Amino acid sequence: MKNFLANNKIIILIAIVGFLFGVIVYLFQNQKPAEQSLIFEENLGSNEVALEVSSTQPEIGGQPIAKEQTNIVAGCASYLDAGKFIGEEKCVTGKVDNIYVSSGGTTFFDFCPDYKTCAFSAVIFKSDSFNFPEAKQYQGKTVEITGLVKTYQGRPEIILNNADQIKIK
Repeated sequence: MKNFLANNKIIILIAIVGFLFGVIVYLFQNQKPAEQSLIFEENLGSNEVALEVSSTQPEIGGQPIAKEQTNIVAGCASYLDAGKFIGEEKCVTGKVDNIYVSSGGTTFFDFCPDYKTCAFSAVIFKSDSFNFPEAKQYQGKTVEITGLVKTYQGRPEIILNNADQIKIK
């Protein structure tokens, strides 16, 4: 036996390495998928909350722990969170507090009483105002606005070019 081991060291080493490689491949193939999430959404008036449950999160008693994501409702972000999506096409939702038309014909949808401190606004330039003949109808309504989230003077906004970008909830 001693002679066999001495004469076949390389073959035995290759067999051991092959076995370990097989075990590693087997373990990686049987891992759980990266992250599978379920989102439970609940509209609680002005306090909108979504709960996300993920298979990769810690568990209690075999059940995943819920992770709270604030201000996300049915795929739309609250106007309060619009700043998190700068440069992205996004649906933003909120109640239009005021609609203001400037002397130059630009229409502003303000979601707060004081637009200067508000977290988001939507804008219709005069050149596109013909697409929104009844813009005032949105005042006081909760709306979903879809478009590219940009910043103007440090505040997030979406520029509205056509009526398909806004709908009343």
